[in-house]
Amino acid sequence: MPKEAKDVLDPCHIMVVDDDPDFADVLKMALEEEGYEVVTAVSGQAALDLLRGGLSPEVILLDIRMPVMDGFEFEAEREKEALAMHAALLIISSEPINVSARLGPDAVIRKPFGAKQIVALARSFIGKPGDGSFIN
Repeated sequence: MPKEAKDVLDPCHIMVVDDDPDFADVLKMALEEEGYEVVTAVSGQAALDLLRGGLSPEVILLDIRMPVMDGFEFEAEREKEALAMHAALLIISSEPINVSARLGPDAVIRKPFGAKQIVALARSFIGKPGDGSFIN
């Protein structure tokens, strides 16, 4: 079950935004096993609500195709409101999408992929907890 913004007292290092709760839970478990703090959101709107509530992740793993508010709409609003602009934006999508011109992500990864790939990608942006390279 996703954490609510009011329940997040410590800094969140990674936010997973995906409308598939099973997929988001798999990513969350894999990243938490490596020592990362992870919060999930089921839509772009839910993610914006978390950011507006004070959540400040170092990495945002963002699905593009979602109901309610898709990844493109989320990113436009996040930029408009200047929310967590320090965060690395990693796009995750099952469809080939030319996002570079529209979103300027730090990385794009196509589904399906293994949990190890996501862990390695997150580590490349924020380091590994406990090894002295972790950005907090």
